[in-house]
Amino acid sequence: MPMPWSDLELKKLLFAEYDGFANKTWKNLEKYSRFIADGRGDADYDARKQLFLWFCAIYIDVKAHDRVEVTLSGGIPKSPAVTQWRTGLTVNVVNPPLGTERWIFEVTPENVGKLLALAAAMRSITSRGAPRYAEKAYKYVVPRTATSLERLHGVLHGHWSSQN
Repeated sequence: MPMPWSDLELKKLLFAEYDGFANKTWKNLEKYSRFIADGRGDADYDARKQLFLWFCAIYIDVKAHDRVEVTLSGGIPKSPAVTQWRTGLTVNVVNPPLGTERWIFEVTPENVGKLLALAAAMRSITSRGAPRYAEKAYKYVVPRTATSLERLHGVLHGHWSSQN
């Protein structure tokens, strides 16, 4: 019988893939578990060093060797296809009174494909022939967010499928 994987293996992989933890001063793989998966760079911050309001942040929290929690926050691309993706799934939507909306959902080896489904739903917003979208920033936000979700899917799917 194969030895059970620990969350440490997954953390090592995410640490290497995403260049460290969300807080770049953290280094202890046993103590911390939050990663940034949105591909942000210097151009995504305003003069006050805050992410632009239109930016869709993606965080990953490792909960176990076979379970991560994904949080989308900020300028989450929305459309009927994205709303349909949320239907039937357990997605905790947090709307703080003065903050930005957050979507929190769990990803496991059994449902890792939902990351690709969400990426496809988002890409449909700006695809050729799609109805006009009201949010001008979607021209930039949608492809970046979808690409980040596809990358995360590849990392998680590759790791979890190597366990079998």
